Amino acid sequence: MLQPLFGSINPSVGGYSAGGEGLGNFIRNLVTSAFLVSGLATFAYLVMGGFKYITAGGDVKATESAMKMITGAIFGLIIVLGSYGIAKILESVFGISIFSPSFSGPTP
Repeated sequence: MLQPLFGSINPSVGGYSAGGEGLGNFIRNLVTSAFLVSGLATFAYLVMGGFKYITAGGDVKATESAMKMITGAIFGLIIVLGSYGIAKILESVFGISIFSPSFSGPTP
């Protein structure tokens, strides 16, 4: 039942299994999805922090809370970009394709 989601994990003879299946493809899709979700979360956090800052109305505590939110989002973005850079370096060093997902659904 879970095979269409995870793919078959049987080892192939020449490296990757045919048809884009297997554990390597699952991990590649997981990494790509994690970067997508983290980027969207960062954007949402920045928007919420900006909205809180605009609506603070001169309240010092609300302004500080909004600035902490914006600062946290920026630091999170820096961490995500740093991990993306590390992943790209690992991609070139090991010769693997981390950022080329191939999502495939169940076949009839």
